[in-house]
Amino acid sequence: ASVVLELVPFSLQCVQSPGTKSAALDCVVSIINALGTKLMPRLNEVASVLIEVATSETEMAGGMDGDAPGSCLHQTMSALETLIASLGTFLTPHIKNLLKLLLSPRIASIEATVDIRAKESSEGARDQMAKVMAPRLLLDPVLSFLDSAIEFGEPSIMALISILRKILNEMDSSAASAYHAKVFEFLLRIFDMRGNEEIDIYNLSNVEEMAINSFLDLCLKLNEKAFNPLFLQILVWSES
Repeated sequence: ASVVLELVPFSLQCVQSPGTKSAALDCVVSIINALGTKLMPRLNEVASVLIEVATSETEMAGGMDGDAPGSCLHQTMSALETLIASLGTFLTPHIKNLLKLLLSPRIASIEATVDIRAKESSEGARDQMAKVMAPRLLLDPVLSFLDSAIEFGEPSIMALISILRKILNEMDSSAASAYHAKVFEFLLRIFDMRGNEEIDIYNLSNVEEMAINSFLDLCLKLNEKAFNPLFLQILVWSES
């Protein structure tokens, strides 16, 4: 196992041929599934290299055919999804880089008609982050990413809110009560976008609809004591 662990980051860094890289990434997925927590001694190295490779593939992916360098995008997203699902609780040092990658404009805006496997794997990776990473570790980086998402554009904002909704759905009532103020502040910033002339989002209604659904998800997790101040705040905001 130790020899295999040493070869994983090496193979990802050194392989250049698209066909060989694709096979190497498929092999990495198999290794992650087979080793599980035995990957821990090399986890940080493997995660860093995988994010680096995925970022490189993302930059090369636009409009390329199956033999082009960007054709490995699906495999990189699949490998990330598998890594997060298997060892996501140990990937705290990489949360910001994962968000930067998975919410980047090219990844967030992948169309199913262009690369459905890459789209599904990237969505799966975001879903797994919300599912396996504790809210106390993931929520702050997600909420603080809003400015970057606004700069990236509507697909990134939608993907960011989608992660938040999944975090809320995974929360129990006690966690929701502990973090509801931060989440509400985040949602108010989205609701205020319509009055901000500096923010140019073409389908802002779609963003607002998803934010409203997130607000409802949050409210359903709260008891009366936590909900009442929130209700009063939203009334004050609506009249301002």
